[in-house]
Amino acid sequence: MHVAVKGKDLTVREVVAVAREGGATVSLSSEARFRIAEASGFVESLLERDRPVYGVTTGLESLQMWLYPPRRRGIAAQPPSFACKRSR
Repeated sequence: MHVAVKGKDLTVREVVAVAREGGATVSLSSEARFRIAEASGFVESLLERDRPVYGVTTGLESLQMWLYPPRRRGIAAQPPSFACKRSR
């Protein structure tokens, strides 16, 4: 199966084929690449503010009081063995 990500019409079946079944190939349209770059730029602008951003520089849910160092950001659902607890 080939999954073409265009940005608006991805189906559950396509996600399952890539995530669980394996063997599917994936391509990104130029619109999807643009939207990914745009979103990445937005997240980078949040990081430049040097303030806690839920789920980006902090953990999620019960881990939200933990700050993640720059090299470890984007994995906020993992245990905070390398993070430091922030004060409110």
